[in-house]
Amino acid sequence: MKLTASGITRLKGVRTIKTVTCYDYQMACWLNETKLDAILVGDTVGEIIYGFPNSTAVTMDMMLRHTEAVCRGAPDIHVIGDMPFKSYDSSDLAVKNGRAFLNAGADSIKLENPARDVLTALATAKIPVCGHVGLTPQTIHNYKKQGTSPAAAQKIIDDSLIMQKYHCYATILEALPSSLSQKITHKLKIPTIGIAAGTACDGQIRVLYDITGLTKIEKSFAPPIHQLGKTLKEAIQIYIDTSY
Repeated sequence: MKLTASGITRLKGVRTIKTVTCYDYQMACWLNETKLDAILVGDTVGEIIYGFPNSTAVTMDMMLRHTEAVCRGAPDIHVIGDMPFKSYDSSDLAVKNGRAFLNAGADSIKLENPARDVLTALATAKIPVCGHVGLTPQTIHNYKKQGTSPAAAQKIIDDSLIMQKYHCYATILEALPSSLSQKITHKLKIPTIGIAAGTACDGQIRVLYDITGLTKIEKSFAPPIHQLGKTLKEAIQIYIDTSY
């Protein structure tokens, strides 16, 4: 049975929450046959699918089309729509775009360190929100560990507490020292979902293309589990060699 946002919250302390980032129908069809808890339709679609240098060029229209595709392929898994850069600059805009994601089939949305008034407006509109603190790629393009100084660590702790106070059902922790992730996870009543944030989080999230070795450049924090890229190349070579 598909998890609701509140169902994901209730998994804290029960078992590890497993989430994967996916962008298309065919991959989503395969994921729908697994026991994943959630799929994030991430704005990393910009880099992974479109070859952009970062996610800031990703538009609402692009995100909605990819969300619709994933929802068609994975009707039995909770789908999180990733609000793109500048799509929640005001409360009214956030609610409008959040509703657009729900209309596209998403079960909830994700925002990077949003303003408190935005979170309040989304809660009032009954739009479930997953937070995102630490390294927030829409505004931080240099990928390195965050929260390495006492002041920076406290800022991230404060940000995560804001996510909880303003009704987020979970929050992503990205690129944090394991000790900081553990501290935040213990402080929060909502689940933490980590990426490059150690093993102390309540859940983990990985990009499907990274897991399967389909990205050309391997990330040190996300080594592939399988090498489907090499398998794909071999299959195409067999096709080339045997075609007539």
